[in-house]
Amino acid sequence: MALIQPLTLVDNSYGANAIGWGSAAPSGKNHKFKDLKGSDKARFSISDSAENVVFDFTLDYISTSEQAPSGFASPGAASGEGNVHSGSAGNLLAWGTSLDYNFNNLGYVLTKDSPATDEHYTENPDYPGWLFEVTYEFQIDGSLFAENDFGGLTIPILHNSPNKAGKNKVYPEVDGVIPEPTTIVLVSIGTGLVGWLRRRENL
Repeated sequence: MALIQPLTLVDNSYGANAIGWGSAAPSGKNHKFKDLKGSDKARFSISDSAENVVFDFTLDYISTSEQAPSGFASPGAASGEGNVHSGSAGNLLAWGTSLDYNFNNLGYVLTKDSPATDEHYTENPDYPGWLFEVTYEFQIDGSLFAENDFGGLTIPILHNSPNKAGKNKVYPEVDGVIPEPTTIVLVSIGTGLVGWLRRRENL
């Protein structure tokens, strides 16, 4: 599953090249890399068809990491701002975030200014593939639904500190859940997902 936040709420633009922040945002807040690294996270609560919560966890967007090539990565639910509230940590099979992908898969380790772009987030030719959408992607163990089918997903809270709307915490409503197509997997967060985003823009 993938959560793609709207660019009007938060994005991977920061520093001198931040788009829609500062005086252009209702919050009046500027945006820096350390904001994304500091406390940004998303909580996901997954239930089965009998309305039992089978897994409830928080994913950390990005933190410092000695193991990652860039020195930064999402630790998932294991450390940093990540946490498992209900269920087993082993139920989280894989995860990724868009800024983790920008840094470690694309190799763009930008801790001061994001790639320069315009209000339409036009791709910067010096940084092809950079994802401006703040995205969380994860895969969980299907055995969680051995007794009952998949029921639904709620997102109790998103923490974007700051965001453009003016409140660090957002409580979204999920009307329906569409699992990712099998052709989109964690390793292709910057290929399949970007292709989907571009197709969406052309609709």
